[in-house]
Amino acid sequence: MRGWGWGPDTGAAWRQILDRVHTYADLEPALLGRVEELIDFVTAPHTCDQVELYPRDLTAQCVIN
Repeated sequence: MRGWGWGPDTGAAWRQILDRVHTYADLEPALLGRVEELIDFVTAPHTCDQVELYPRDLTAQCVIN
């Protein structure tokens, strides 16, 4: 989230996303699949200590310390 300049507050980041995206039509078709993958990843239960988001390529990585 730091890559977008939003800080560490996950709740605030989701509120910003939800304020801007109302339907799938608000997303570019080429990015839709990646957004769905990202949503699945960040909402799935896992044993990560931290999740790093990479906004340039819409990916995330589980970080285990």
